[in-house]
Amino acid sequence: MKRNIFKYLVFAITLTVTITSCRKDDFVGDNELGDQGKTILKFAQGPSKTLLFEAFTNIKAVSGFSLVRDINSNATLSTASSVELVKAAVPAGYTFLPDNIFTFQTTSAAKFVKTATGYTVNFAPGDFSSDFDINLNGALLDPKLKYALSFTIGNTGGATVTAGPQKSITVLFTILNKYDGMYSFEPVSQFNRYTGGVLNTGDALMGSLVGLPNRAFTTIDGNTLTWTPLWATGGGVGGVNDFRLYVDPVTNLTTMSALGNATLQNIPGKPNYYDPAKRTFYLNFQWGGGSAGAAGRDMSVVLKYAGKRP
Repeated sequence: MKRNIFKYLVFAITLTVTITSCRKDDFVGDNELGDQGKTILKFAQGPSKTLLFEAFTNIKAVSGFSLVRDINSNATLSTASSVELVKAAVPAGYTFLPDNIFTFQTTSAAKFVKTATGYTVNFAPGDFSSDFDINLNGALLDPKLKYALSFTIGNTGGATVTAGPQKSITVLFTILNKYDGMYSFEPVSQFNRYTGGVLNTGDALMGSLVGLPNRAFTTIDGNTLTWTPLWATGGGVGGVNDFRLYVDPVTNLTTMSALGNATLQNIPGKPNYYDPAKRTFYLNFQWGGGSAGAAGRDMSVVLKYAGKRP
């Protein structure tokens, strides 16, 4: 009996060792905290964060990001430290958020001190994080621009920068223009396809668009949107990547183009405009039919505002 108990005990120990040795560690970098006694610095939201706003002219409280430290001991937590944040390049097409457009909220003002290259971030004894919380002045935002903040961790005050992706942060500030939203296809919305200048027959991809899923019109800048067209079957149209819809802020006339297809243009002589009273676009555009035998396409659509984008 004792011999059997001993056999089971050896088996259980062997199984435990086998399972433990086969386990894979899913953590990257920050698991060094417990093993090697390091204080780890990282951005809680890194490496990127996007903030969406409807156009506003007042002061809006905004939570930008948090720099956090995972402390290796109570002794470290009991001491003050400072960390350097260095400004980094923002993505192409964005402008670094100017200092005059925001002020720090009271708690953040005590922790973020401006320097020639960015900020010194102060951690008081007992602090685990320092929050970049600001008051954003909407009246000073240029609707034609896209703004961003971008920082990397410089001088760490003796801590170790995370080995994970949260070693830097980029915050994108997108101000939605007044046209941004979901739009439904209204009666007369139609997709046509041509071969050699002659309208196709029996072509399943062409036909009425009424009843197809609403389209998301997404802000590019204060007067430009992007959206994705559909075949009559509901599938996404290829060959016209990066649609652009520009609305003249004075006349409400619209211009269609596509960064991925230089032939896309308004159909001459047909209406292309936005009706602000009805929040509706009337668009007629074409592409691909510029040469003999080319497979041309055109769309005549009425798109009515249906609500905010999810």
